[in-house]
Amino acid sequence: MIPCEIVVNELLPTIRKMAAARMIKEGKSQREAAKELGLTEAAVSHYVSKKRGEMDKKLELIIMKAMDRYYQADRSFSENVCAICKGLRRSKQMCAIHHHIRQSKPEGKECAFCLSTCH
Repeated sequence: MIPCEIVVNELLPTIRKMAAARMIKEGKSQREAAKELGLTEAAVSHYVSKKRGEMDKKLELIIMKAMDRYYQADRSFSENVCAICKGLRRSKQMCAIHHHIRQSKPEGKECAFCLSTCH
């Protein structure tokens, strides 16, 4: 498994939920948010109403802090996801996420998972 797989499989729904909520709060319509996120209006509605994108509160807090630090409204959603992922990897938060999701830690050595493909 590589860090991008964790982002796509585990974190992307929560990032979408937070991005949609942020866009709506900034005054965008669900239609506008859907277009920017590459989703349907129905999907945005599900994210905003918290029918999608819910996860462990500890991980949600890590993602929220990463969103606050790395998300920029003038970038595309995919650019923001990459920025968040790179930030999580550089700060070694991706390792914490990986350990939490997999409920395991490397034996006898420091984890380098989050740095394995970081540029």
